[in-house]
Amino acid sequence: MKWILLASICLVHCGCHARALGPNPNDALRSEIQELQDRNQAMRLANEQLQAQLTAGATTEGSSSTPPSAELREATPRPAEILIEKLSRAERGEGGAGALPQLRLFLQVVDGHGRATQLTGSISVVASLEPEGGKKVLLSSHSWSPMQVSNLYRSGMTGSHYTVVVPLQVPAEPQDVPVQVLVTYMDGWSGRKLEAATSLYWTNPEPPAH
Repeated sequence: MKWILLASICLVHCGCHARALGPNPNDALRSEIQELQDRNQAMRLANEQLQAQLTAGATTEGSSSTPPSAELREATPRPAEILIEKLSRAERGEGGAGALPQLRLFLQVVDGHGRATQLTGSISVVASLEPEGGKKVLLSSHSWSPMQVSNLYRSGMTGSHYTVVVPLQVPAEPQDVPVQVLVTYMDGWSGRKLEAATSLYWTNPEPPAH
C-alpha cells in the first residue's frame, strides 16, 4: 500500500511539473531539407534514365555498334502475361450520390519466369454488360499511351502493380449482371499483344442524375 501511495505522489509531482513541448523552429528547416533531398534524388534518377535512353538510342542507330548477344536478349525481361488482380473492383465514382461508378483495376505483369516486370507499351480497357439473351451494352472503352501507362505503375513493400481507374457509363436500367472487362496490352518494342479478362460485380449502381 505504501509503495502504491509513493508511486501516486511521484506521478502527480511529475505531472505538475510537466511542460508541453511546443513546435521546434528547426522542424520546418528539417522538413525543407528533406524535401530538397527528395527532389534532388528524383532529378538524379530522371537524369540517369535519360542518359540510359540516349545511350540505347545511339547504340541502336550506330552502324558500327555491336548487336546484342543472345545472352543479353535472353536476360532482358519482357512481359509474358498480364493479370487482373483479385482486389480489382467496381466502385462508386467520386462526387457523392448520383456520381458515375468506376472500375478500379490492379494489373500485375510477369515475365517468362513468373517474376514481376514492367510494361513498355500501351493498354486499352473495354468494359461491357452482356445480359443473357440480351444485347451487349458498352460501358467504357479507354486507352493509355506508353508514357501514361508508365505513370500508372505503383511499387511498394507489398509488391508492384498498375492501378487503372475506368469511369463507367451506367445504362438507364441497370441489370444485375457482372461487368465484363477486357484489358489489352500492345508491346511498344515487339508489337506483341497480351490480353486479360475478368468479370466484376458492382453494388447497386445508380444511373447518372438528370
